[in-house]
Amino acid sequence: MSVGEGSSTDRSNLEKYAKLVEGHVYSGQIVGAVGILMNLAGLMGMENMGMLIEVGESTPDYYACRRAVWVLNRLANLGLEDVTVDELMRSYARAVARLES
Repeated sequence: MSVGEGSSTDRSNLEKYAKLVEGHVYSGQIVGAVGILMNLAGLMGMENMGMLIEVGESTPDYYACRRAVWVLNRLANLGLEDVTVDELMRSYARAVARLES
């Protein structure tokens, strides 16, 4: 197996997953612990990928969160039902209330 084959930089993997989630393939570097782990996984023959979700100026960005959940559900075949932005907002508010209590 050559460097990059089966890893997050493998062009065939990128194109396969991008089609599955209606995504786009971009080029660039992944640095830090994530970059190290993804490259090590590829060198060990483990198929892997990274997911970068672009967020807007609102914090938290519920639309980006909804897209991330949808993509993860498609990639991992989790069988989750679609959630609305309102449901995500309520879940977030409940989680924050629990953490602050």
